[in-house]
Amino acid sequence: MNSAVTSLAALLAAVIAAVFTAGLTACASTPAIDDVLADAGAVPTGRGPTRGELGEQAAGRLTTSTDGCRPLLDAARAEEADYETLMTASNALMLNADLRLQTALAFQFDPRDLPSPMELIDGENDLPGALKSEIRSLSKSSRELAERALDLRPDDPGARLLSAFGLSLVLWSLSPLQAAAHGGAGTLAKNTASLTADHPGFEAAAPLRLQGRFRSRAPWPYADRKLGVTSLELAVERAPVPLNLLFLGDAYWIVDRTDEAIAAWERATRAEVGDGPQDSAPLVRESARLRILSARAAAL
Repeated sequence: MNSAVTSLAALLAAVIAAVFTAGLTACASTPAIDDVLADAGAVPTGRGPTRGELGEQAAGRLTTSTDGCRPLLDAARAEEADYETLMTASNALMLNADLRLQTALAFQFDPRDLPSPMELIDGENDLPGALKSEIRSLSKSSRELAERALDLRPDDPGARLLSAFGLSLVLWSLSPLQAAAHGGAGTLAKNTASLTADHPGFEAAAPLRLQGRFRSRAPWPYADRKLGVTSLELAVERAPVPLNLLFLGDAYWIVDRTDEAIAAWERATRAEVGDGPQDSAPLVRESARLRILSARAAAL
C-alpha cells in the first residue's frame, strides 16, 4: 500500500472514529443525552483527496452541530419552555443524529472494494452498536421534546414529523427482537400514514419520504414495497432533493427495478438541496455515488 493510500485510509479511519466517539462513552444501553453531547471530538486536519476533504467537512459540521445542541437542550429542559424553544431543540437533536448516521454510511465501505448495492443499502443495519446508541439517545430526546411541543400545539405538523422521525430512528437502532418488543412500529405506521394524508409536501416531502423508507425497509407485517416505491416517487415529484432520490433508488433496487434505481441515484448526486437536510446532503450524494459504482461493477 503506497503512502497516499495509507494516509487516506488513516484519515477516513479518524473520521469514522470521531463520529463513533463524538461525546459518547460507549455502553450497551442508551447513553444519557448529556454524555452524547459532551464532546464532539477532534476534527481531522490537513488536506487530502476529495473523499478525505468530505470527511474533514463532515467532522467539522458534527462538531458545530453538537456544540449548538447543548444550549438549546438546556433551554428546552425548562418546565416553562415554549413551543419555539422545544421545536428548535428537537430539530437540532434530530439533525445531529442524521449527520452522525449519514457520515457513518458514507464512509462505511472502501470505494475500491465495494459490496453489492443491496449490501450497501443494508449497511445501515450493520453499523457499530456505539453509534446506534448515540443516535437512539438523540432521537429519543428529540421525540420527547416534540411531544411536549404537541402538548402546546396539538396536530402541529412540524412536531408530529419530529416525533415520527425520532420513533423511526429509535426503532432502527434496536435489534429486530428489541424493536418488536418496543411495539412502536404500529404507531409509526399509523403516524406516517396520517402525516402523508395531512401534509404530504411538508419539509421537502419528509412525511412521504419517511413513509416510503419505512415501508420499503420494514419487516413483516409492516413491509409494503409497493407503497414504499409509490410514496418515494411522490416525494421526489414534490421535492427532488438528494435524500428523497437516494431512498427512491434504494426502493427501486429492492424490487429489482435496477435501471430506475441507478437513474435515481445519478439524480441524487446532482440534486440541489432545496428545503431538504443541508449538512448531510454531501454525504447523501456520496452514498448515492458509491451505489452507482457498485451497480456498474456488478454489471460487468
